[in-house]
Amino acid sequence: MIWADAHVLPAIDITYSEGQTLLSYLKSNSYGSGHVNPNAAADPGLIYDLNVTDYLNYPSFSIYNLTGSVTVTRMIKNVCPAGTYTATVEEPRGIRVKVEPNCLKFGTGEEKIFNVTFNVDSPSSTYVFGSITWSDGTRYVRSPVAVRTRL
Repeated sequence: MIWADAHVLPAIDITYSEGQTLLSYLKSNSYGSGHVNPNAAADPGLIYDLNVTDYLNYPSFSIYNLTGSVTVTRMIKNVCPAGTYTATVEEPRGIRVKVEPNCLKFGTGEEKIFNVTFNVDSPSSTYVFGSITWSDGTRYVRSPVAVRTRL
């Protein structure tokens, strides 16, 4: 497969293993990019494809001053053999997260759109963290989530 430059960073971002963080703020909260896993990045399964006009399709979710609820749309692309991926959510404290659809069946090279809805249950004056992980049972595509609500 020929990779575009815009495929490399998302593949590395979503295939890291838990580990040492890079930013001191995130380090104090035990979150961050962790250790790069180049072998997994060569076979990530799914990527958040980017082009020069669409950097809104980033592999992480950061919501600031959330009140009530917000829905975010993302497109994800299969860069490996056909497969079915299911979303698992680690909800940030006080935030309900719903992924729709939460199961995506891909052909090789196929792109799918999904929505993530964030609902405030308990407001917080600080960021709270979680993740959304897509998996086919072999590959794990993890997207960090950071949410700060408005009190």
